[in-house]
Amino acid sequence: MRLSMFVCLALGCGVLSAQPRVFVGGMAGVAAVSADGRTLQTNTDYAVSSYKPESGPAASGFAGYHFNNWFSLQGLYFWQRNDLTFDALRPSGRYEQKRGSSQHAAFADFLIYFRPRTSRLRPWLATGGGFVRLASDLRSNILQEGDLPLPPDQFSATKPAIRSSVGIDVSLRNGWALRYSFGETISRNPLSKQLLPPGERNLASFQNLVGLMKSF
Repeated sequence: MRLSMFVCLALGCGVLSAQPRVFVGGMAGVAAVSADGRTLQTNTDYAVSSYKPESGPAASGFAGYHFNNWFSLQGLYFWQRNDLTFDALRPSGRYEQKRGSSQHAAFADFLIYFRPRTSRLRPWLATGGGFVRLASDLRSNILQEGDLPLPPDQFSATKPAIRSSVGIDVSLRNGWALRYSFGETISRNPLSKQLLPPGERNLASFQNLVGLMKSF
């Protein structure tokens, strides 16, 4: 009996018994993607390739459960879109393309809070894993000279990914809260695979989001 009471107090059961544990919410903001490129050179040949991304819109939805004051689990979906510029240069030719890219991702995140649920301001740290599906489509060929092979007009790939984020929940009233988060997602890079020569960096995506959450 004493042991169960001690465990309950350690986990904050007394506080949570009168507080909602389930939460849902949505956020929107701006997302960026890491760039990549590669240069190969010999005495008789050379090859240069790169892609340059632009910042774009992003949106996210989430739902989770508070185990206690300090630990929570959530499922997270996010979408983002970014414009890209592909470039390649070799003695046999060169090209420059304008492309679009989109990402759809689903993750399970484990959250650690640094203040109890009775606090108005609750900073947190989250980490988790899931899958990202990236698709890219051709917008226009700005430059094309020679017989250098071009990337496919459309391509896509689904990759496992890891995600980490930091944020803060600001309590409002009636179970509502304002949530801000900055997250980074890392996965294998379908964009670099299409470069000629192929790039070597993993794909890193960054989401800067703000929105509302509701606890039940």
